[in-house]
Amino acid sequence: MTDGPTTGKRQRMLMALARFVCRRAIPIAALALITALASVIYTSVKLEFITDRNALVAPDAEYNQRFLKFTKAFGDQELMLLMVGPAPGPIDNPDYEPPVPGELTRDEMKQAAAEVVAKLREKPEFFPLVVDRVDPDSFGGTRMLYMPEQDLESINQQVKAGKPLIDQLAEEPSYPSMLLGMRRGIEEGSLNDVPDDAELNRAGSEMAKLIGRVHNSLSAETGTPPQKNLFAFDSSDPTLDKDGYFFSWEGRLLYVAVLPKKDPGALNQVQEPLAYAREAVAEVQADHPKLSLGLTGRPVIYSDEMAASGRDMTIATIFAIIAVGLMFIFAFKSFVRPLLAVLSLVLALCWTIGATTLFIGHLNIFAMVFGVVLVGLGIDFGIHLLAHYRHGLERGLGVRDSLIEVYREIGMG
Repeated sequence: MTDGPTTGKRQRMLMALARFVCRRAIPIAALALITALASVIYTSVKLEFITDRNALVAPDAEYNQRFLKFTKAFGDQELMLLMVGPAPGPIDNPDYEPPVPGELTRDEMKQAAAEVVAKLREKPEFFPLVVDRVDPDSFGGTRMLYMPEQDLESINQQVKAGKPLIDQLAEEPSYPSMLLGMRRGIEEGSLNDVPDDAELNRAGSEMAKLIGRVHNSLSAETGTPPQKNLFAFDSSDPTLDKDGYFFSWEGRLLYVAVLPKKDPGALNQVQEPLAYAREAVAEVQADHPKLSLGLTGRPVIYSDEMAASGRDMTIATIFAIIAVGLMFIFAFKSFVRPLLAVLSLVLALCWTIGATTLFIGHLNIFAMVFGVVLVGLGIDFGIHLLAHYRHGLERGLGVRDSLIEVYREIGMG
């Protein structure tokens, strides 16, 4: 085929390029495959993902500037939470509202939390901070400042009612003296101030607890302080725990705060710590079938979102490529040529991500949707090219002349 008199300069350049490609088809195809493979390898090693959602916000926004200053001053404070509650748990159970747990259930919840915490602390490189409880003794003499007003009123009443007992123990701190003080308190009670049934029940309950603590103290191992927690006060607020664990929702849920170590260059920044934490939770869950253990918090939600988005977009991209190839096959009633067009599209996608890595070096979370978009947009030129090529063959042109004609007609876009 010769250049026509109306062929422009750009068309002649494209036709010359087509002739060159036809003469060097095998080396050029091999070079295309090698560069595509090199692009994929280079991208897998060098490409970074900016998964911080603050990168999607205007950097000059006042609220974002305040947040960045806070992060710079105090570090990353995005905690994930270990939640422990009575089975079956809130997952797939929107009406989850168990009864307020009793003392035995609370003790098992604390035991399960302690077991998970022990496993997490074995990996300080994953979890630099694990806060499971606050030692009540660390408050010293200020502990009562954090108690509800209702509890303070109850303590005041108990102190007044227990004055004979307190006076007796002040004179002689011993168990016999304590029992003598209890007897004096009963004997000195005024007959004119007869308690009602509720007060009698409360007083009987407190006396039973005190006697039980005396028994436990006398049965304790050698070396244990003989009167430790003898007069411990049980708060009316079920979220306040005597051992310092964190409860909420009237004591139905126990939670532990965990700071995971993030990998800023990874698409899923807490993938490894979260996988280890979930494995630890699953092991402890198997030993406590009456409880429900789980992880939540922003890092957990973000990690699951990134994993689901990456998986779904990979499936969508593969599906798009397969669907485009099948449509090519049905539309052009051929198998080899449409697959070659799809292969060219895949090579172009590899070059695109390689060039992105080379010149930009990073992508944000929005870039995950570009795979499907590039498949839809990138195949357009292949459709035109294949249609014009088949038209040239139908006009009686050979393979080489048909390709040259295609570049002359549509090579300029």
